[in-house]
Amino acid sequence: MPVLTGIGHEIDTSLADVVAHKDFKTPTACADFLVDRVHEALARFEELWQAIGDNALEHTAAELAELGSTARSVSRLAGHALQLRERDLVAMRRSLGRQALHAVERGGEQLRRGLDRLHERSRLRIRAEDSRLYYAQRRLSPERMRQDFDRRRTELDRARQRLKLPALRRLREQSRRLDAARSTVRALDPQRVLERGYALALDDAGKAVNTVAGLGKGDRLGIRLADGSLDTVIDRVRKSRVTMNREEES
Repeated sequence: MPVLTGIGHEIDTSLADVVAHKDFKTPTACADFLVDRVHEALARFEELWQAIGDNALEHTAAELAELGSTARSVSRLAGHALQLRERDLVAMRRSLGRQALHAVERGGEQLRRGLDRLHERSRLRIRAEDSRLYYAQRRLSPERMRQDFDRRRTELDRARQRLKLPALRRLREQSRRLDAARSTVRALDPQRVLERGYALALDDAGKAVNTVAGLGKGDRLGIRLADGSLDTVIDRVRKSRVTMNREEES
């Protein structure tokens, strides 16, 4: 910070005057110097503020001019884009109108074809139903029904005759086979064998005894005859000659 002195002794020079930035003869001279410097600084500040204001105004005017130019450019571009979009919308509306018209025409043509096919099918169906009704009426007429009944009865009589002869032959054959089987069963009936004079020996368990092997004196046997049965006790066992010969050979 600069140091100023104004002691007021013109014939004397102090150390403060020597080291000071600037020395004055009197305090009034020092104050006048400071006032002048302040006025100079204020004037300089005023000039600077004026220059800053002028520069700001110039820049603001330039920015406003550029902004106006940009706004006009944007407006022109927006107007041009809107015109292009409007033309596109008009073209699209026309295209959609043509497509809708073509679709309606195609739909109408398909509808006409469908109606024609339906009409033709209905006509053919009605003709077929008329034909079926005509033949049904003919089949249901009394004369036709009587003829059908006579024809069916004749066919049934013929079928009955064709089935009757083979059935009779088969029935006779089965009757003969049944009689033969009945005779065979009757001949093999144990009761018939007993009626011819044979007897059946049974042990205590009721099993048939067909050999003397294993039997001895005092054993009990049941004898079954044609009209009853007997309980016997073996008194003696005698083997047949054939059995004895077989035992000797073995």
